[in-house]
Amino acid sequence: MGARRAAFVATLCTALLAGSLPAQAGKRRGAPWGDGRSRATDLDVSLVTFGPGDAVMSYFGHNALLVRDRRLKVARLYNFGMFHFAPDTTLDYLRGRLTFWGAEKSVSATYQRYERAGRSITVQALNLSPDQARRLGQALAKAVQPAHREYRYHHYEDNCSTRVRDLLDAALDGQLKADADMPGRLDLRGHTRRHSGKQPIVDFALTFWMNDSMERPITVWQEMFLPGEIRRVISGLRVRGPGDRTRPLVRKVERPFVADRPAVPEHPPAHWPHALALGLILGAAAWRWGTRPADQRAARWALAGLHVIVGLVVGGVATAGTLMWAFTEWDVTFRNVNQLLANPLTLTLAPLGVVAALGRPWARRAVARIGAVLAMSSAVALLLNWTGASGQANGPILALLVPLNVGLAAGARRWLAPTAASGDPVAPPPPQESA
Repeated sequence: MGARRAAFVATLCTALLAGSLPAQAGKRRGAPWGDGRSRATDLDVSLVTFGPGDAVMSYFGHNALLVRDRRLKVARLYNFGMFHFAPDTTLDYLRGRLTFWGAEKSVSATYQRYERAGRSITVQALNLSPDQARRLGQALAKAVQPAHREYRYHHYEDNCSTRVRDLLDAALDGQLKADADMPGRLDLRGHTRRHSGKQPIVDFALTFWMNDSMERPITVWQEMFLPGEIRRVISGLRVRGPGDRTRPLVRKVERPFVADRPAVPEHPPAHWPHALALGLILGAAAWRWGTRPADQRAARWALAGLHVIVGLVVGGVATAGTLMWAFTEWDVTFRNVNQLLANPLTLTLAPLGVVAALGRPWARRAVARIGAVLAMSSAVALLLNWTGASGQANGPILALLVPLNVGLAAGARRWLAPTAASGDPVAPPPPQESA
């Protein structure tokens, strides 16, 4: 009985081991088109585009290349948007030092993940020749190997979408780039804001942080830093084949999942009227609370509350922009005119406004002087914009912060008046009658 049981266990272990060996060997060998097992005539390649999501990092969509071997029934998705999420990830991103890498992923598992996130999936089957499909498959298999997969992420010049674009262009012998060598329909800021405009605070931060390099003219090739732009461009692209005959690059389009989301607008939103209205309202409130308060204590604390909100929200965004100018490798954050409108001085208004409301003369003087500096520098920023000396398209930022800064400066002047020990302004003495 013992011998039979031992034999059964040995047989079971052998069967389990044998069953695991093909999977392990397959994993070590990688995809069949990478090591020559696939026949070029059996390969299909598709561009997969994933729509925008809810998180800020997913606002701009995503894409990948799908390779299938019809004979071996193997499919892999090549994704160049992998990064390690850790507590210092945001800091690395802001410093321009975030490392991304490419990976070979399961098709079904990836689709399910995007469906759960409510993000649309569009698959464009590419009309490649067998040789082009073979070369692209081999290039993808090589690109996800440890020695080649990592790269330094740049949102506009080297990202998950530009990696896909470059590999596809190489397989097409440069035809994609040649066809896209024409002026783009928008600049970098326009494309950024049409994706971020749905969230005003995110749109404000991105518009504030980025300098006038965002307004430089770009080509259709450069516009393909966006996954949706690659999808749009290749949908109408015709490529040359044998005998210089042309054929559509996309032979079939499938939509495995369509999310119930609004489409990304074709143009950025015009937020400046809303920004101007908000800036005028807040600026007028600051002036009213500071110069003609109906109730001195209530007005003082209302003005302090406004200083806290402006300091934390506007000052926080501005200080991050200052740090990205000084300590980052993001070239789009250098030489930023918006720093005249808000900067680390704005951040100091949050604590100083509270201390000033408590009646501390030194804090009141500090708030008034900071307000005066920001108001004057805002006038300089407005002048640079009007005269064209600055090419930075910062209309919404100007519309919000110029009236707000002027209002805060006017309101804070009240705090420079003589104060009693309680911190309230000293009432003038009553007139005296002559003896």
